[in-house]
Amino acid sequence: MNKDIKIMIQLQDCWNKILYSKSEIEKSNNKIKEIKNEIVKKTGNLDKLKNEIKILKNTIKENEVDLAGFENKLKKLNERINFLKSEREVEAQNREIEKIKEDISGKEESLILLMDELDAKEKLLDQSEADLVSYRDMSKTEIEKMELKINEHGKIISNKQTDFDRTIENLSPSYKPKFLKLLNTKSGKAIGEIMNNICGSCNFQIPSFLTQESLKEENVVTCTNCGRFLYSN
Repeated sequence: MNKDIKIMIQLQDCWNKILYSKSEIEKSNNKIKEIKNEIVKKTGNLDKLKNEIKILKNTIKENEVDLAGFENKLKKLNERINFLKSEREVEAQNREIEKIKEDISGKEESLILLMDELDAKEKLLDQSEADLVSYRDMSKTEIEKMELKINEHGKIISNKQTDFDRTIENLSPSYKPKFLKLLNTKSGKAIGEIMNNICGSCNFQIPSFLTQESLKEENVVTCTNCGRFLYSN
C-alpha cells in the first residue's frame, strides 16, 4: 500500500474519532439545554399556579364579604318586618327578603365551587412542587453525567487533534490540500475503502482497473465519482 495512503487512513481514523466526539458533545449540550428548559417550564407553570391560587383566595374573600353583607341585610329585614303596618309594605318586604335569600343561596353555591377549585389547585400545587424537587434532583445527576461526558470527549478531541496535526506533516504536500478540503465536507470523509469495486465513501461502482491500481504501492487513486482517495486491503 502507498505510504501516503497509509497516512491518510491514519488521519481519517483520527478525524472520525474527532467528529464522533464532537457529535457526542453536541448531543450532551443539547440534553443539558433541554433539561434546563424543562426546569424553567415547570417553574413557570408552578408560579402560574401559585398566582391562580392567590387570585382564587382573594375571590373567595370577596365572596365571603358579599355573603356576610347579604346575611346582615336579611337579618335587618327580618327584624323590621314586625314593625310594618300595611299589608302592602309587608308584601314588598317579603319580596325583598326572598331576593336576598336567592342572592345568599347563589353566593353560597359560588363559594362552594370556588373552595372546591381552591382545594384541587392546592393539591395540584403540592404535587407540582414535589415533582419539581424530584426533577431537579434527577436533573442534577443527569447534568453532572453529561458534563463528565463532555469533558471526556473534549480530552479525546484534544488528543486526537494532536495526533492528527503531527501525522498530517508526514503527508505529501501534493495531496495535503485536497485531503484537508475533503475532510471538511459534510460527510467528513477524504478516503474510503474499495469493497467489491464499490467506493466506500459514495457507494459508486468504480472501474475494476482502479481497484488493481490501488493495490500498487506506487499509486494513489481517487474515485471517479466523488473524487475521494481510495484504498484496498
